[in-house]
Amino acid sequence: MRNSLPAIFGAAALVAAGALAGTALANGSSEGRDGRHPGPGAEARMEMERDRDRDGGEHRGPGGPQAGADLSGAVTSVSPTELSITLADGTTKMVVLDSASQYFTKTAGTAADVAVGSYVLVQAEKPVDGAVSEADGIAVLATGLTEAHVHLGRPAKVTAVDGNTLTLEMVTPRGTKTITVTIGADTVFSKIATATNADLTAGDSVVVDMGREAAAAESVLIVK
Repeated sequence: MRNSLPAIFGAAALVAAGALAGTALANGSSEGRDGRHPGPGAEARMEMERDRDRDGGEHRGPGGPQAGADLSGAVTSVSPTELSITLADGTTKMVVLDSASQYFTKTAGTAADVAVGSYVLVQAEKPVDGAVSEADGIAVLATGLTEAHVHLGRPAKVTAVDGNTLTLEMVTPRGTKTITVTIGADTVFSKIATATNADLTAGDSVVVDMGREAAAAESVLIVK
């Protein structure tokens, strides 16, 4: 994983941005590595470098990954308790779902979706010698996702928009950080909102977060 700003930046997908933790969209090709890292969700799920808490334990920084596995693929069947997905290598994986499993959708967005007061996950390289980084990806979180959802990343609040320059503020375990990023011609925009099990249908591309030794999926990101 490349170094990037912590969500935005925290550990996560997104991304989620040298004291700032870095963020990067989940790594892997568009197909992922055998489906065990975000493929279709590679530009939806923001990942960041892991931080360590005061006890030395790992946790998701702004969007940092858990120690568990991520699975990406196409839905073949779904019920309230099980999700079957076909991975990039052609194998089928059955995932257990329960009442604690969270669901999200990722859809295409535009620069107009980024406004003062909105919360975002950003993918950007870690600044060098104080230089401002250009964002590779910006995911705008729907209302209600302003609190850090560990399955997506730690969001940053947009405090100023000046042309193609964004000023972001994010609360991290090390305190509140202010980050500046620019929007470039190749910056990809998306929107992330909450969903339900009923929104899952056969054929959907998904990224499943299995968390840390979880018996059931912690979250399912539906990539539209």
